[in-house]
Amino acid sequence: MRGPNHIAGGVVYTGVFSSFWDVNIFSNPWYISATIFFALLPDIDHPRSTLGGLLAFTKLPKYLDVNYGHRTITHSLLAYFVLGFLIYFFETILSPETHFTMLFFFAFSSHLLFDMMTVSGVPLLYPWKKNPFVVPGNPDYRFRTADLKSEAYIFVAFCCVFLFCIPLFKNGFWTTYNRQFGTLNHLFREYSESEDLLKVEYDFLEHGEQKTGNGIVLHVEPTKCFILTKDSIVIEISDKTKIEKLLPEHIHHKRREKEKFFLNIDYDSLRTTLRSKAILEAEFQSSTAPLEYTVRGDFKTSKVIKIGYDYNPFLELNADTNHAEIRRKIEIKNIEIAEIQAEEKEEKRDLYKLKTKAQRIENRFDSMKLSEQENAVKDLKKLRLKIDNYTFSGHHLQKLFKQLEHLKQKLNEDNFSTFSGKLVYLELPKEKP
Repeated sequence: MRGPNHIAGGVVYTGVFSSFWDVNIFSNPWYISATIFFALLPDIDHPRSTLGGLLAFTKLPKYLDVNYGHRTITHSLLAYFVLGFLIYFFETILSPETHFTMLFFFAFSSHLLFDMMTVSGVPLLYPWKKNPFVVPGNPDYRFRTADLKSEAYIFVAFCCVFLFCIPLFKNGFWTTYNRQFGTLNHLFREYSESEDLLKVEYDFLEHGEQKTGNGIVLHVEPTKCFILTKDSIVIEISDKTKIEKLLPEHIHHKRREKEKFFLNIDYDSLRTTLRSKAILEAEFQSSTAPLEYTVRGDFKTSKVIKIGYDYNPFLELNADTNHAEIRRKIEIKNIEIAEIQAEEKEEKRDLYKLKTKAQRIENRFDSMKLSEQENAVKDLKKLRLKIDNYTFSGHHLQKLFKQLEHLKQKLNEDNFSTFSGKLVYLELPKEKP
């Protein structure tokens, strides 16, 4: 078989079998390059082969051809396992997270297999036995390397298989299999066997309302699943709903669950702790006042709070009126500070523009005509006067910060509730897919 078919066949063969281990050879340029190289590697013993020609400067193709001949030592199981062991050895030491050993075994074996389908076959047991191995046994069903017409048919066949298998390469074999069914049971199977976060496209009917979209899978059981949608809402889909589809997809972000313990923190710190986290489990207790909280529409009031599978849960402290008033004042102060900071930022831009304008006039002053210089001097005086007398809105920010600090101290005074407990949450990508 010629080089183009070994490349096409090796890519398809390696891509399909690697997908069983969720390895996409197209996800990394080094993977596809290695696949092509390994698929051509056995023909390094032929100086006029694709790889032999590229590596002719090394003298290795000529040496192998003169001393062993074509389709001998490089087409044997001995070379297959020795090279495989060497690649595995170096990969384990240098880059244990990669999959080059797997790519070698599939790509190299594809070359041997396709050459076995030719009339001459390959001597797999070389140098112990030089008898060729062939598939199939009847030579009438094997093809000849010199037959360009057969080679063309085979190349087209490989290209067609490649196009058909693109979803398989992208998602992996088992994910592709589970996507074909799109059921809760198959989503659970994919979730149980995956180390990555899963994105799922959903379509189901609940209380007569059709709901479609996609989101990140927080948790799946055989009878229900919890999905964090793009709108930062956690929805629950159970086997009691009419499910049209649940199509999983890997986003290549390791699933990491983190634990956080906290002791005697105030209400604001509690809200900060829970904010913007994909909560799997949260259990904590209030020291004094009960909390009102809502989990996916379920409203509760308790001093012992248990939250599961939620994002930014609603929490409201049953505090007295004074505390509520203090909180209102704190919010107002925060708004005032934010507004003044925004104004100050805009004022700094304006001041920068004035300074830039003055600098431009100064830079051009020597090249101006006398009449222009007189006008420039007037403009510079006006600009410098504005710059010298420029005032910022934020001159009393320090006073607002002190007032805010005083209110916070007052809020944390006597008998105010503190919270202790544990939080388990899912680490999400920086940008939710």
